[in-house]
Amino acid sequence: GVRRLISNIEALLMTARMDRHQVVLNKSLIDVPEMAEGVKKELSCLYPGKPHTICIINELPAGLQVMADGMYIENVIRNLMENALKYSDAGVRIEVSLSIVNERLRVSVKDNGWGIAPCHQKKLFTQFYRVPRSEEQQQKGYGIGLAQSKYIINEHGGEIMVKSAEGEGSTFTFIIPCR
Repeated sequence: GVRRLISNIEALLMTARMDRHQVVLNKSLIDVPEMAEGVKKELSCLYPGKPHTICIINELPAGLQVMADGMYIENVIRNLMENALKYSDAGVRIEVSLSIVNERLRVSVKDNGWGIAPCHQKKLFTQFYRVPRSEEQQQKGYGIGLAQSKYIINEHGGEIMVKSAEGEGSTFTFIIPCR
């Protein structure tokens, strides 16, 4: 709970200073599979009443560590996994794939949730933007998680993207250099 609170505070502070590019990355070698497993356990504790499956598919070479800011990358992974859980019905299946593509780390979070119409996908990474939902699909949030994620990934020299279709789910993928 404390880690989640710190993450939320950091997200708000980062959002407030995004336009000034004042984030300082404290890069170190991080174990991304271990990080993803930790987020999986955390979310399972936070959403005990919502049936779900989170599967980590680790295709990384054994022992690989990535040079990145662990706190920020964990925040991005948490945000993508939690969004997949929040914006779906009970029984959602979430697949987190970890791989190397052209010497860069690729993390994809795929779900079979509600999906996002193409007209909203262009605005997803905009600060304070929230996809309009029906009243029964409304979720708590401020519309800063994906904007923060994009900022963090950009500051790491990477990119983040989405592929989604309404009623079919979404796949959010980020790619960052390994070093």
